[in-house]
Amino acid sequence: MRWKVGHHDLKNGIRVYYFCDSGDTVHICNLGFPVGSVHDPDECQGLAHFTEHVGFRGRAGSSGDPVYDMIDIYYGGMEHHEIFTTHAGTQYGGPSLYYRRDMDEVMPVLVNVLKDKYVDRLALSIEKTVINNEYRQTDLDDVDSQLEDLFLKTTYDTNPVRRGVLGDINQIRLIKPATVKAFMEQNYGSKNMFAIVFGPKREEAINFAAKYLDDWPYQGQP
Repeated sequence: MRWKVGHHDLKNGIRVYYFCDSGDTVHICNLGFPVGSVHDPDECQGLAHFTEHVGFRGRAGSSGDPVYDMIDIYYGGMEHHEIFTTHAGTQYGGPSLYYRRDMDEVMPVLVNVLKDKYVDRLALSIEKTVINNEYRQTDLDDVDSQLEDLFLKTTYDTNPVRRGVLGDINQIRLIKPATVKAFMEQNYGSKNMFAIVFGPKREEAINFAAKYLDDWPYQGQP
């Protein structure tokens, strides 16, 4: 028997989506924010995607690199990770974990890195280079990406969905740390956040999310 997907709001407003897999085969835990390219300011198109990159770097100089270690161990390398921005949202996590015990390894890494919100000029410089490469590999060289971009710009005159997720590469080059910090503070609050915990039963899923998210320090409505 499978339970229908449901949700429960923690005391700080973070919404937990749960889905019980009675076959004990699907175990997923992700964090997300309903913030995407449609929320980019006109003068800084691509800010949501850029913030996703910078926000998940963690603090330089920490022992090891838990983010990339986690991705290598549980997702099989960066090419299989599921950390991305769309027109409507941003997600941090992976496609599936297969073993429930892995969730207690992955969730604290996701939570602690996102709690840090550490932004410096080195991080911006590195991620600007990364996004510039993405721009050249997708927006310029990928035919499907070009067709999607043409379709959206033809279909919509004013709706911000017509913008590409990568944004305006020239505006991205001018982004300063204060701009990213302000965007995080505005949009990465508890009432604009959700967690996905698929696999365990309802109460177990809620307790699992509360264990790591009840003390989320950024409260309030975006």
